[in-house]
Amino acid sequence: MKIRDLKQRVGDSVVSSWPPVWAASLRAGDKLTVGETGVLESAVRAQDHVKLIMRFDGREHHGRLKWDPPPSIETVAKILSANVGQKLRAIGALDIDSEQSRA
Repeated sequence: MKIRDLKQRVGDSVVSSWPPVWAASLRAGDKLTVGETGVLESAVRAQDHVKLIMRFDGREHHGRLKWDPPPSIETVAKILSANVGQKLRAIGALDIDSEQSRA
């Protein structure tokens, strides 16, 4: 399974968890990013999700990655932490099973 294949049930629907919705403090003229644009700067395991920080256009953007296990939050957090500094598009393509066996 790839990171971009993580899903979460929301009501009667199943929605994609990747890429997360990104939020940032923006000023006039700043670009709001969506999707797999930017570079991962931080991935920290929280109780039921992974807190992410990425950089795009010189600005920090915050997001949270939450899905229905498996895989476990701990597993995905470790993989994301090991890939800090990588482009989000590449991170979305990471195979969780392959990455887990490398750890």
